This record gives sequence, structure tokens and C-alpha cells, in this order.
Amino acid sequence: MKIVKPDDLNKVNNIASIKKDDNTILIDKEDNRRYIGSFHFNPSDTKDIKKFIKAIERTIRTSPEYKRYIGILSNKYNITNDQLMSNISSDSATLEFHHYPFTLYDIVEIVLNQYMMEDIPVTSMDIAETVMKLHYANMVGLVRLSKTNHELAHSGDVTIPMNMVFGDVNSFINKYDDYIYDDHRDKYNKLIDHTNSTDSKNEFYTDSARKRIKKDNEEDSSDA
Repeated sequence: MKIVKPDDLNKVNNIASIKKDDNTILIDKEDNRRYIGSFHFNPSDTKDIKKFIKAIERTIRTSPEYKRYIGILSNKYNITNDQLMSNISSDSATLEFHHYPFTLYDIVEIVLNQYMMEDIPVTSMDIAETVMKLHYANMVGLVRLSKTNHELAHSGDVTIPMNMVFGDVNSFINKYDDYIYDDHRDKYNKLIDHTNSTDSKNEFYTDSARKRIKKDNEEDSSDA
């Protein structure tokens, strides 16, 4: 699959929460102040919106539908090895799925942006259901990694090449092009440039990552 860059950077409307006289908390588009949806969190701090998105993340990760989809990736698509170190299998190590190049938080945020910008009333379960449908349509990028590599990916100590990603990320970007924040888009474009300019897998690791892997391997050998 050819990796396609999104178009030029564009702006997404900011989202604000508003407390009404009856203490109902509503989501609003900051530019036109029209009330959209109904959620319950403190509107005085933007951190509460992050908490709201993280709550949807937890709903997705703990849902039977998500666990079923992970099973499909393993059984139907045979994604059973670490995709950075193919010699590490699920038989020899704990493997986890990493959402990439967009984190699950990013994906929830982007889907929420669509509902807000199109003035569609929405609940947290609506968003969770939409995100799960994107998973089952294989439009969400995922990479299977060992626990160590997964931690390195989250800390920014490894840059995963896009050609190792399962999922049609291009289709996701095409569908949500108008709702992707500039930083999402910029990060993705930089990953494509990095993928196209790098040949050796070893070049995707920082020096600290290589030291961490060496240390973990030595500990595993001593435990054997």
C-alpha cells in the first residue's frame, strides 16, 4: 500500500464545555456557542475534556468488542510476533497492540471533533461505538510490540516505520481530514518522511532505547 501524506495543514474548531443554570454540562463549539451533546464534567478546566476522552478510551479498551477485535488480528491476520523484532513471538513474551501513528486518544479526539463540527448530538457511547467500527473496518493503525518496545514507543525512544503498521491509515485520514488537528497531521507527515529515508530497523531506535533493550535481554538471559 502506498503511503499518502495528508493535504496542507488546516485548523479545527476548538471545543469548550459550558455549565448551564440547571448545572447541566454541555459541549459547545467555541466559535458559535451552540450547545452540542450533554456530558457531565467541570467546565472550568480544559483538563476535564482530556479526562472525558480518556474515559472513552477506557470504555473501548475494556469492551468485549475490542477484545474480540484483538483476537481477530491474532487469529485471522496472524499478527502474532513483535513487528520490530520478528524473532519475539507471543509464545515467548507478552505482546501488546500499539495504536500508531495515531494513539487511541488521538482517534477518540478526532472522532469527537467530527461530531462537534457537524453539530451532531452525541454521547460518550456514540463515540466509543464509532471508534470500534473504525477498528473493525481496519481503518485504525496498529502495531504489535513486546512490552519493552511498547514502552519505548510511548516514550518516543523508537520510531516505528509506517510500512510495519496494520490498518488502512490513508482511509482514516481521508475520512477525517477536516477534523484532524495540525499537530496530528504534522506528526504523521514526519513519520512518513522518516520511513522513506531510513533503511535499517536499527536506525529507528535511539541510543537510550538500544541500551534498554540490551539490558532487558541480559536480564532475560540470566533468568533462563
